[in-house]
Amino acid sequence: MSSAGYLVLVCQLAYLIFLIYYMWVEAKEIKQLKWKYLRQFWNWVELIIISLSWTSFGLIVSYLVGVEVTMNQIKEFSDSRFISFGGPATVNETYRVVSAITCWFGYIKLMYMLRFNKKMSSFANVLKVAAQDITNFLIMFTVVFVAFAQFAYLVLGSVVSGYKSFVTTSTTLMAMLLGQWDFYEVEEADRFLGPGFLFTYIISANLILLNVFLSIICEACDQVNGEVAQQENDFEVVDFMVGQVKMLIGTSRLTQNASKKMEEDDEEDKEEAEKKKKELDIDSIMCATAR
Repeated sequence: MSSAGYLVLVCQLAYLIFLIYYMWVEAKEIKQLKWKYLRQFWNWVELIIISLSWTSFGLIVSYLVGVEVTMNQIKEFSDSRFISFGGPATVNETYRVVSAITCWFGYIKLMYMLRFNKKMSSFANVLKVAAQDITNFLIMFTVVFVAFAQFAYLVLGSVVSGYKSFVTTSTTLMAMLLGQWDFYEVEEADRFLGPGFLFTYIISANLILLNVFLSIICEACDQVNGEVAQQENDFEVVDFMVGQVKMLIGTSRLTQNASKKMEEDDEEDKEEAEKKKKELDIDSIMCATAR
């Protein structure tokens, strides 16, 4: 195993340890709240993350076992029959999909954890304000997108590899939204319908639909900015994390302020003591001169 392999193994073990601790925390919360635990949306997100994480570990074990079995079959029957790696390859592909979904839910939870920051809360508020408009836009976009994808699949699917199936056609059209297209390939497939389809889709999707989406977001931002400007930014992420660490090691701001106050009190006591000594010295000198 290479150094990169050992690094991946260490990260997987660390993730497993955190997952077990996370399950213990959630189990305590379930024991405390019981059925009320399932009434909160974010608790469902946490349960999904736990389930997908254990599914990923199960797929890793299944993949390693499948590879080991297949390698043993190659050693024994390589000369007599064909040995397929289709099983381990399918498991590996499923593991990648499950890991991607787990990461997606993890980022959603991270957004929720950063909600106490003013900027992050404004982002969440924008989505809440524009939720209805975004839903209507997605319905309209889906209808237009499916129509163009069906047209491209029927007209160009038999000639261009990027349109050989409806899934690949959808992928190609999504790439066009990012500015990736091949005009000459489409023109060679059909001299008239190819360029017409390409220009119509670019104008409809890039110039019209995306601008509609941006206008929805901008309008929601204008509405939310006025409300967020009046809110106080209670914590910053880094300050919050540093404060938690200081609380654990006993060097929080409270202890620092208390120590500073004690030092100031000690300095004031010393100054008062020095003043009293000077006054005593002056009184003693005055008495001595009077005698």
